[in-house]
Amino acid sequence: MYLTSMNQSLLLKFSILNKILATFISIGAIYYIFKDFRNNRYIAKSSSSMLFLIFFAYCILASIINGNGFQNFNNIYFVIHSSLFFFFVIAINHDKKILNYTIMIILVAVFIISATTLIMFLCNKFNITQNFSSENLQKVFFESADVSGRWSSILSNSNTYAHLVSMTFFLSFIPFYETKKKRYKFYIFFMSSINLLVLLFSGSKGALLAMVLGVVLGVFEFIIYGVKNKKKKHIKKITLFLLSLILISLIIIKIIPVDIIDRSLDFFKIDIFRIDTIATGTGRVGIWKALLNLPIISHPFGYNDNYIYLYLKNLDIKYYSAFLNNAGRAHNMFLQVLVSYGFIGFLLFFLCLIKTLIQVIKFAKSNKYENKLSFSLFLLQFIVILIGGSFEQLPIFNMSAHSLIFMLVWANLLAITEKYD
Repeated sequence: MYLTSMNQSLLLKFSILNKILATFISIGAIYYIFKDFRNNRYIAKSSSSMLFLIFFAYCILASIINGNGFQNFNNIYFVIHSSLFFFFVIAINHDKKILNYTIMIILVAVFIISATTLIMFLCNKFNITQNFSSENLQKVFFESADVSGRWSSILSNSNTYAHLVSMTFFLSFIPFYETKKKRYKFYIFFMSSINLLVLLFSGSKGALLAMVLGVVLGVFEFIIYGVKNKKKKHIKKITLFLLSLILISLIIIKIIPVDIIDRSLDFFKIDIFRIDTIATGTGRVGIWKALLNLPIISHPFGYNDNYIYLYLKNLDIKYYSAFLNNAGRAHNMFLQVLVSYGFIGFLLFFLCLIKTLIQVIKFAKSNKYENKLSFSLFLLQFIVILIGGSFEQLPIFNMSAHSLIFMLVWANLLAITEKYD
């Protein structure tokens, strides 16, 4: 989708704002990390810290060696910013209030994007945009929430928005269960519902798949926990929930005429989710195949973005321009690490994942931990991010909320499980 001049201007302003916010976050992170070292030195004691520090440091080194891509700050600042936030989260992990406030801020921010997109759709639906004097403003509304197709949201990219929702969905359950006020529970439920609605219309297959698999894993975990601990109320709740879903589905099918259901299904299959593109991945598969053919072994520090873009251009890969337009995205988190930071960087990243998995398994086997809900939700959210990362590489070192959310989830999961490692 081509951006209007107004959209480009907005994105430029957002980019400048991102850099200002990133600088403040980095300075704050440095202060709190230093304070943590002086007080309880938790980070210094953590067995995971050194491995992650080596991984982050290697990514910085690789970014220096493989050269500056077409980004102003490039990966060097991105890695520093993300790693500082990662250790900052570990430093403040003991404070549940800060954690809940952070999650609520993220949830509210995503909701604002969703609500704005929904308002844009309604304006388009009822032709309110015709009253706008600015043609550019009309285009922004139309491109953000097209009444006849995918919603890109005010972020101008449906996948960027959809993965924001999928990366925060399970996190929203933490403040929901932590708060005792019914009013706040309703606010969280309402915001999450609007987010899910706009996610559905974004048509991001990768984000939706990650969400569905996360929910399925969550249900299984809920059932296993109930059976293992012989909690009949637990089993009754999940059984009642599943039966309610089946009953509601049957009522909807019975009430709504068949032709309306058929038209709705066709609309989602063809216009929203574009089922016909599953085999080709709308250019993703071609980009992945081409990148895997790069001589990775001879470039242990990876390739810069400019090189990859020209490489794809010369091969005449379909949608190669999306790589440049999307800030050098390979649309696969694991492949992005391999290509951008070389096979050594990929091995370190893989070791970090293995280290996390080992800690999670040890932690799950122990009966010492107190807050099982937080652990389960952070684990589910982490899995959802990794699944979504198979279709986007947003969580890895970008000047975006996605990178910070990934660091937030990963660092919290490590900090929780580290206590019993």
